[in-house]
Amino acid sequence: MAGGKYEDAGVTWVLLLALAIGTFEPSSIAYCQDTVVVRAVNEPLWGGKVDLVEELRIGKIDGPDEYVLAQPQVVTADGHGDIFVFDRSEPVIRHYDSDGQHIRDIGRGGEGPGEYRDVRAMHVFEDGRLLIWDISNARATFYDSSGSYLESHAHHDLGSSGSGDIFFGVDTSGAYFVERVDRTRDVRMYADGHREQPTALYRITPPTE
Repeated sequence: MAGGKYEDAGVTWVLLLALAIGTFEPSSIAYCQDTVVVRAVNEPLWGGKVDLVEELRIGKIDGPDEYVLAQPQVVTADGHGDIFVFDRSEPVIRHYDSDGQHIRDIGRGGEGPGEYRDVRAMHVFEDGRLLIWDISNARATFYDSSGSYLESHAHHDLGSSGSGDIFFGVDTSGAYFVERVDRTRDVRMYADGHREQPTALYRITPPTE
């Protein structure tokens, strides 16, 4: 069962790749046991060759600590192009501007207010507030636009990282959703979007700055 999450993730990436290369019809989706094979039926939308162009690079092998990213686990960006990186090796959340220049570190490792141990999701609101989900401490934490701690919502019944897979999202109203799926059951995402066996679901309106 440990491979269930990675199988689902693999299917997701296959579908995204197919969408990037070209459209596909339902008849072009084949099923072989638990593997989904997707084939594009038209010419690639971007032509026969796609060149990847580097726009920005953050991180150095040697240099100041804020640019040495040993285990960047979660990366997100805001509407202005600022980039937030959680480096699990420290652990620390680094905030960079759109040019890759370090602005500040947000929070620190630990279990106290504003601290975290294993961040698995981050979201930046339009007003600059940052929301993180810390799976080890089983809580969501909010920081203001300057990186200062606002508040946390603990959900200990969801358990830590060893208790199940965590699915996290934020809706258009600004409320966040947390779902834990028990690893003892076979959990899969289906074409119609439903997921089997949710064991907990929260909808919480975030604080205002």
